[in-house]
Amino acid sequence: MAGDDNRPISDTAQRIMTALFILPLLVIVWGGSWPLVGIALVMGGIMLMETLTISGVRLISPRGIALSVLVMAPTLLMLAGFVDTIVFLVVAASGLAMLSRSLVMALVIVFLMLTIHGTAVLALDEGGISWMLMIALVVTAADSMAFFVGRRIGGPKLAPSISPSKTWSGAIGGLLGGALAGGIAGAVFGAPVLFMALFGLIIADLSIGGDLLESFFKRAHGVKDSGKILPGHGGILDRCDGYLLAVPAAHLALVMGWLHG
Repeated sequence: MAGDDNRPISDTAQRIMTALFILPLLVIVWGGSWPLVGIALVMGGIMLMETLTISGVRLISPRGIALSVLVMAPTLLMLAGFVDTIVFLVVAASGLAMLSRSLVMALVIVFLMLTIHGTAVLALDEGGISWMLMIALVVTAADSMAFFVGRRIGGPKLAPSISPSKTWSGAIGGLLGGALAGGIAGAVFGAPVLFMALFGLIIADLSIGGDLLESFFKRAHGVKDSGKILPGHGGILDRCDGYLLAVPAAHLALVMGWLHG
């Protein structure tokens, strides 16, 4: 999670170990679109199970099965060749909202569905995989900068009622880290530097929003971590919460024709 500013020093080593564990995934993603689609489905499935567990919904129950089908159906139907329409996404989102036990659960699970679907769409679109790698770079940079700046500087809390450990200094550090990552990537790959820096700033801001949404969700259910699968980070949902708003926004930008190449 981005910007857990008051974690003990030993967590730094754990975060580095987890980052090294995740690096092979980036190599797989670089290998092509379909590996990224596979990662989205597997990781999304784990995040779904963590979400249902936190919410007290058994996976093998009428509600759990219905929620699982609605989360995965848009992506699976799109991969099977059905037309990808906003109407279908709205229908699935409406079903998820009605079956959810609370508003915050509805928000998390709807954005999870949109993140899985958006990742698959971007992966299969020409040039989309480059944008996904860019998003991953920005989210990672923002998360790291928020963690280290927030811990070193501290100061006023960002949202004490939602996530007591996060500070404004960490959030500002995360935004600057995302903008810097975007600008550097633009310079390296010959893209407009200012545009890429702005893209990085927006994605970093959305990643902080996704982090806070997941923190609010866990706090509402009295849970500290979504799981224990990743040392220093908790569960997959803890690690990937920054994508919950960023990927759907990038998907929307692609649909609107704002992302090319």
